[in-house]
Amino acid sequence: TRNNTTRMLRKLKHQTGTNRFDEARYHLNQSAHLKWGERNPDALSNLGHVLMFHDNKIHEARKYFEIAVQNEPLHASAHVNLGLSHMADKHGDVSIADEHFKTVLSFSPLSTGTSAELTKNAARLRAYLYDGYGLKPDEFPERRDPIEAIKAYRYHLKLEPHDANSRHRLYILLRSQGRLEEAQEIFDGGDDDQNSRIRAEVAVAFTLLRSKDKFREAESLVWKLLKDESTHETHKASLADSIGTEYVSRESYKDAARAYEIAVKADSTRARLWNNLGHVQLHLRLISEAE
Repeated sequence: TRNNTTRMLRKLKHQTGTNRFDEARYHLNQSAHLKWGERNPDALSNLGHVLMFHDNKIHEARKYFEIAVQNEPLHASAHVNLGLSHMADKHGDVSIADEHFKTVLSFSPLSTGTSAELTKNAARLRAYLYDGYGLKPDEFPERRDPIEAIKAYRYHLKLEPHDANSRHRLYILLRSQGRLEEAQEIFDGGDDDQNSRIRAEVAVAFTLLRSKDKFREAESLVWKLLKDESTHETHKASLADSIGTEYVSRESYKDAARAYEIAVKADSTRARLWNNLGHVQLHLRLISEAE
């Protein structure tokens, strides 16, 4: 019984590590039907993990996570997985996901199943939850809370100060909230920080360009980046193309031509950029002839 389940759990660690999910699922199902396995939170949480991440059976997986937590309230991995199950479900409850992530963050290092990595992961996922990270701009807008996301990223960075993605996302959120001085403090080091800041500012610029009511702010940042020698040529081409398109929609053809000229200079291999420049120049010629 107990020894059989323990052997199965050992097999699971090897099989999930080599992506042998079908075999892992078989052994875990066997384990779940053994008397000791029915109560073992590791077996239940691991089976739920396979069902959620390999089979995409979120609701079925959540049942196993819930039983694992009922049997062992301090089982950190099951709490993290429960939070993830609500994040991955379009009908999931943000408050429940948040509750499980915060539960893990409240555990002491001696809690069952708790490790430094699990704690960091819970902090990171909580930030992603409120940031809407990984979602399309129009997906689940009701889930997003930039103020809470900023707090969560700051907490995560206390645990992992050099996590590049959290620094990047925190910078973007602070910029989007107009907290420029705080944003600048995120990247105040050497060349690596300078490159990270440029990449983050490029992401902010694209975000602002999608917000029609923030065009002037976007315009100022885009031209700053286009003039910055540290901005990669690929980013310059995309930024110039995007703002050129916005200028065309506003019938600002001279500004559009200026932007497209920078775009083709940055990347002369993209036919669409040349086409956009030619289209705008045609408009300018027709306007000139009309005058």
